[in-house]
Amino acid sequence: MNYESHEEWKASEAAARRAKKAEQDAMSPEVRDVAATYPGARPVVVIDINMSFGAMVRFMVKWAIATIPAAIILIILFWGLTSFVSLI
Repeated sequence: MNYESHEEWKASEAAARRAKKAEQDAMSPEVRDVAATYPGARPVVVIDINMSFGAMVRFMVKWAIATIPAAIILIILFWGLTSFVSLI
């Protein structure tokens, strides 16, 4: 067995563990939890979204249409809650 190579390997593994620990210590607790849950996950910063004007308009129209059922559900819940509270 080549003990010199083994010692070098142990030293490089220890350095890698220290580097990983330093990287984890620099992360916020939320990012650290996600990184622990998903070992391959890396933090990402989105800089730009390339979207044409027409695609953005279609997206916003769909978004506006999707708010209608959500508003109806919220109105029904609010109505039911106020009716229940008025009975008390």
